[in-house]
Amino acid sequence: MNTPKMKSTFFGGLLAAAATTLAAHADIVYSGPINATVNLGSTYTMSITEGGSTHSWEIGILQAGPSVSYFTPITISTGVGATILMPLQANRFEFGEGIGAADFFNTFPTGGTANANLTLHNYNNGSGMFPEFGVNQYAGFSFGGPFGTAYFGWASFTMAGPNSVTLNDFAYNNGSIGAGMLVPAPGAIALLGLVGRVGGRRRA
Repeated sequence: MNTPKMKSTFFGGLLAAAATTLAAHADIVYSGPINATVNLGSTYTMSITEGGSTHSWEIGILQAGPSVSYFTPITISTGVGATILMPLQANRFEFGEGIGAADFFNTFPTGGTANANLTLHNYNNGSGMFPEFGVNQYAGFSFGGPFGTAYFGWASFTMAGPNSVTLNDFAYNNGSIGAGMLVPAPGAIALLGLVGRVGGRRRA
């Protein structure tokens, strides 16, 4: 779990807010290209506003012994797909693999008021479920539910050395979704206007 932390953030700028007209049965919302790169000591906040509520996740690289990249929920009722046997590891989904209610999600808060950083890649020993450099790799996330509508999504990451990770893009659906997939058919996808926040991070 996180120790108390201090963050100083600045707005990375408003990404393009463009949308196409949704078809009647289109549920998938796509971010468009983000290409936000995080290096050691910095963070990026991925935010989605849906149904009047904003849900946020933090991507960063932390050096606490080994340097590790992580993806973690930072608002209540959000989650990241995680493996059951390794609860502090974010799960990697292959392209087209389903992400939905059957998956295990590490939600915020995990207990009390703290959240857990879920490791993507350990830059010291190469461990983690996102081991490859220079290729798209997909994590899953969720928000909403269980009493409201459950949304599931994917976020595409690219690892780089020595201590770098890029959030390429993401998409989510009112229901299950395939990793990296933008179905239904072309023309039925809305581009999401969003604000990314990049910041420095240090821990007390």
